Amino acid sequence: MCIDKSLAFSVMVNDPPEDYREKVNFNKVVAAISNHHCTMLDLSDLHVTGLPKNLAKLCPRLKVLKIAGNRIEELPSGLENLEEIDWSRNDLFSVPICLKNYKKLKNLDLSKNRIELVSEGLISSLQGLKELNLNDHRIYMGKERNYRVMQEVKTHPTLKLFHFKHFNAFEPCTIDVKRAQAALNVERVQRLAS
Repeated sequence: MCIDKSLAFSVMVNDPPEDYREKVNFNKVVAAISNHHCTMLDLSDLHVTGLPKNLAKLCPRLKVLKIAGNRIEELPSGLENLEEIDWSRNDLFSVPICLKNYKKLKNLDLSKNRIELVSEGLISSLQGLKELNLNDHRIYMGKERNYRVMQEVKTHPTLKLFHFKHFNAFEPCTIDVKRAQAALNVERVQRLAS
């Protein structure tokens, strides 16, 4: 079951405003969610600034959360079973540390934010992560902490795709992490052999 923008629009008050994204009746959306044991929730581009603290109780089966294009800075507790989060375009300045507890997370999109720092140990704590998107950010790789984070990406056991493009770079970079790890191992073996 999915709750998306069209449902959010349909559960609003009888006379919807012209620009429903800015005047969403969030209580009506929450009421609709709690009646539908949903597995995917799409609240993208609704300009919301937060999520209900009891969202995990309202949606105990929630696996996919799409909150792109909002102003959400943190997730309520209890959503650790999420497998996919699209948290792009939210003006985040750092990767939220609360994500450390999301062991089942497979896909994380944090693109088009203002991220400057990624906490050390955060990426390696996401044990099930397969795809990470950090395109269009402000991470400066000259900082020692960010360099160590990139080492976490290289050695992550399950990460397969890492999208990384600086906000002023010309070409995006998508790294096939498994191929990169294999290439590094071949290079290490060649160095040891010589």
